[in-house]
Amino acid sequence: MTKKRKTIGSMLSVELTCHDGHVTHWDSQPTIKRKPVGNLLLAASILFTGNTFARVSRLASCLNLQFISESVFYDTQQQFLFPILNEAWENEQQLVRQELAVKDAVNLNGDGHCDSPGHNAKYGTYTLMDDDTGKVVAFSVVQVTEATSSNAMEKEGFKRCLESLDGDGVEID
Repeated sequence: MTKKRKTIGSMLSVELTCHDGHVTHWDSQPTIKRKPVGNLLLAASILFTGNTFARVSRLASCLNLQFISESVFYDTQQQFLFPILNEAWENEQQLVRQELAVKDAVNLNGDGHCDSPGHNAKYGTYTLMDDDTGKVVAFSVVQVTEATSSNAMEKEGFKRCLESLDGDGVEID
């Protein structure tokens, strides 16, 4: 009997051939379009928990667990996870903005954050939240090259959020 063993990220795949030439194939997890489901689940769990690939990869290494590569992680994010997240975000935003459009008064709270402290930030984010429901109603990312300075990114993000809401017919008093 001969056996061929290979790993594809987190999946073990074994092919056994008996003396009569019969071949049996076994995978340690299901696949979708020849991609191991465990690899997708690992990438998703890292992203959704806010962890980094490096931290979880080090943990897997310490435990001697078979793990996905960094390139598989980022490719999976790009190909599968980000499109689904964007679609879910856009659907939720559409529902939230429909709710806001029928309200007489919209009470908003807003705040901006930069990727680094001080006056040398490269990216800034601005978030507007409906005070009554606690739902995020607008979100903007501004790169410093799109504003006059890193200090001006917060104002630019605020403007973009308001313009976005105005474009969807939300009356802000």
